[in-house]
Amino acid sequence: MRSLSFVLSFFLITFFCDAQNGLHFDGTDDGVNCGVAPALNVGGTAFSIESWIYADSWKTNAYQGTIVLKENNSNNGGFMFRAGDGGKVNFGIGAGVNGAWTELTTSAILNTGTWYHLAGTYDGSYLRIYIDGVIEDSVSSSISSSGAASTSFTIGYHPAYTGRNWSGIIDEVRIWDTTLSSSQIANNRNSEFCDLNVSHLAGYYKLDEGIAQGNNTGVTVTNDYSGNSNNGTLNNFALSGSNSNWDNGVALIQDTVETLDSSTHCAAYYDSQLGMMITTTGSFFKHYISYTGCDSLHKRYIEILSNSRDTIIESVCDSFISPTGKVIRSTGIYYDFLPNAIGCDSIILMDITVVNDSSFIDTATCDSYVSNWGLTYSQSGTYFKSFTSSLGCDSIVQLNLDILPESYSSLNLLTCDSVQNVSMTKWLKPGDNIFDTISNVAGCDSIITVGVTSSASTSVITAAECLSFVSPSGKEITSSGTFLDTVVNYALCDSIITIHLTIHNPSSSSFDLVGCDSIILPTSGNLVKSSGTYYDTLVNSQSCDSFITMNVTINVVNSTVEVADYWLKAESPTGTYQWLYCDKAFRPVQGETSAKFDYDSSGSYSVEVSDNGCVDTSNCYNLTGLGVNNAFFSRQLILMPNPSKGHLTIKTESQLMNGPITIYDAKGQKVFEDMIQNRASYTLKENWNPGIYLIDLRSDDNRYIGRMIINKN
Repeated sequence: MRSLSFVLSFFLITFFCDAQNGLHFDGTDDGVNCGVAPALNVGGTAFSIESWIYADSWKTNAYQGTIVLKENNSNNGGFMFRAGDGGKVNFGIGAGVNGAWTELTTSAILNTGTWYHLAGTYDGSYLRIYIDGVIEDSVSSSISSSGAASTSFTIGYHPAYTGRNWSGIIDEVRIWDTTLSSSQIANNRNSEFCDLNVSHLAGYYKLDEGIAQGNNTGVTVTNDYSGNSNNGTLNNFALSGSNSNWDNGVALIQDTVETLDSSTHCAAYYDSQLGMMITTTGSFFKHYISYTGCDSLHKRYIEILSNSRDTIIESVCDSFISPTGKVIRSTGIYYDFLPNAIGCDSIILMDITVVNDSSFIDTATCDSYVSNWGLTYSQSGTYFKSFTSSLGCDSIVQLNLDILPESYSSLNLLTCDSVQNVSMTKWLKPGDNIFDTISNVAGCDSIITVGVTSSASTSVITAAECLSFVSPSGKEITSSGTFLDTVVNYALCDSIITIHLTIHNPSSSSFDLVGCDSIILPTSGNLVKSSGTYYDTLVNSQSCDSFITMNVTINVVNSTVEVADYWLKAESPTGTYQWLYCDKAFRPVQGETSAKFDYDSSGSYSVEVSDNGCVDTSNCYNLTGLGVNNAFFSRQLILMPNPSKGHLTIKTESQLMNGPITIYDAKGQKVFEDMIQNRASYTLKENWNPGIYLIDLRSDDNRYIGRMIINKN
């Protein structure tokens, strides 16, 4: 029978479908489980998620509002897509190695009672969240999402944690094993797919089943329209009323396909597309909802023609050639078809009897072929051998022979120390070159030239360190020399490292320091006032520690004076002495260089004692003919600080009353003068030259003498 069919045209009619459904989740225990099929195990570094959502209320945290997920909480693997926390969207992925999740949470706030299209994509570099076709936020990541192959893909709930359920409607859930672009998301978010020949669509749940808010008892399965048929099972839904049931979904655009075609048939036939028996010529229509839930209108014009019949009866010795050129070599009933005058089939019945023993041998072999009649063939070709049958007809054997060739190739093997050859018959080491033989795809010998190259490596390190050096493999070396170290290189082979190492040791030194009253340590700058041994650590020229020992001697001069009625005596048993006029700018008293000073006239005197390289001057003593008057000894005058850089405060044991203050330099010249009025202290703020100065202060009936030392260092 001959049948001619022509598709004339088709039209896509785009319209909004107001009767589309969604699935209303109660936020407590409703959920859809789509199983663990491999097609749903998307992830790696390229996948996408889409869904329309309508929230009745928000969970406290974003992770509690499950939209879709495939999460293995035992190893932190898979992905999750959620919303909560007042309207924030959360997208997370895990590598399945018990590491931290990579999560992205938007700052945008969604509203309850409003439809939103949400999408999450991952391309191996960034996670991205889209709201209503516009990218909202992104975060970088380089992990491969995996580890959830044995965990179910679920919609609206978390199978392992209670309280992570969606409260509201979910519609049009799509899972992709590729990264959707921004334009793809924006262009397709308002459309429902009718032609499901869509690349990379791993799961497609329209959630259009049931009657919105009707009695849907028994409608517990939602179809997967991706072509993978991983249908989802509804759990714990009431399936009646306005909640926990099939409900009104988001209105999306549908494409209705209208097809027009015509066909010609040479007999009555059953048209499976139209669902009817066609016996006469005419136009026929079929309007139906496709298995994708979309509208489809099929229009077809059909013409019925007639066939003719004929019969051929033949007996032949070898073969018979039919009217259409078919070669018949065996006895039997055959049919041949030719077009008749009206374009239909002319059906020819052929009753053929073949009385010979002709046969055919089709074979392919390697190298050569030995036939049943004893001949050996080593080249491809067609060969014939004739025999005479018992009926007197020729029996011809046709040998169609294909001699398959050997193949040749070369292979370089990389190894650390040894590797087996291709045929697994011997072990090879770097530098070996052999020939190996295996079978090729044709079953013949494949000769392979095999070379072996070492993946081991070497390198040199030259280093200088203090005390010790840690090699690349972690060994500690404490002496200079040349050492060998071994680590694993990029090819997982030994990397031999030659280390030329110089180990430097810390150095040490010591020296003596001598000072008067105090000394500043040259290494640290610290001021010390007592003799002893001091230590410090510096860095030497080889960048190692240099340990410094400083033996410090502080010499203190005894400047106390013994006072008698007519003499003064320095109490220091050692050193040299020089008595001074205090009231004459500390001018030396000529000839008075012994410890005891016998005076013969009234005045103010002090002694300068030099001992062990240090010099100190005693307090001043006012002497009269009757002896020493201590009412104005300098020990009653308080100078702070002393020595100073020129800024100091002067006090006495009592309030300073009205009187002059006069200061003399070491030459006895008056360099400063002022009047003091009733106050507790007096402050000097002058720019003095370094040296020793005499302060003469009078307050009412008292007189005070003091020694001021100026040191700019």
